[in-house]
Amino acid sequence: MKVGLLNWSGHQNLGDDAMAEVLQRYLPEAVNMGETPQPADWHILGGGTLISPLSLFFSKLHNPEKTIGISLGVSCNWKGEHSDILMRMKKIYTRDYFSHEVLKKYGVENTLSFDLLCEIGANKNKNKEGIFANFLHQFPHLKWVINKYFALSPIEDKQAMPDAKVYTSAILLREDLATAERIFATRLHANIIAWLSGCKNIYSIPYDMKVIHFWDRVKGIKVEEAQKVIKEHIKEICQIVSN
Repeated sequence: MKVGLLNWSGHQNLGDDAMAEVLQRYLPEAVNMGETPQPADWHILGGGTLISPLSLFFSKLHNPEKTIGISLGVSCNWKGEHSDILMRMKKIYTRDYFSHEVLKKYGVENTLSFDLLCEIGANKNKNKEGIFANFLHQFPHLKWVINKYFALSPIEDKQAMPDAKVYTSAILLREDLATAERIFATRLHANIIAWLSGCKNIYSIPYDMKVIHFWDRVKGIKVEEAQKVIKEHIKEICQIVSN
């Protein structure tokens, strides 16, 4: 049984790479195909904002009926493009309320889930040592002194934060953020990992609506609850592709 993972990994972005790694732990024999589908018995699409007007994934799918979407997000400008293919997919799990409702509006059945990175779970609080920040743009007028900048991409993030520490491990970043007194987060997965870290003072600076959609999804939710749900959904997928 050949399983192919379809995603946006391999572009020096911690979030996309970490989501692929989560699936690979559950499906060690799966082939990570990135954004170039190759023939396989099953394809698993996700996670990420892969449902958008210009998405190339759906025009490349060999067999939608043998494709499962996990942790999928819908872009705000999506108007139903490729919905005929989405309707044919075996199963779709969406990461937030917005994506869940928009797909339903266009007749695409889907199960509400969480972002794949929630699978790594929470970190216990540690001694608070500093103020961490992830910016995509410079903010020169903050009243706080940022002493620890962190980057999820060595290319994009470093333009705004030349001195930032570049992370390639979501778990290591979560552990370091657990020491933060305060976190400023711009990227989606910077926000998600900040939430997983257990820090109580997170200042979200959304660069995209998907960040707001994440916080709407986890409002009133404990990390352990999100972790349990996404683990169950991944196991459901493993069961489907193994039959």
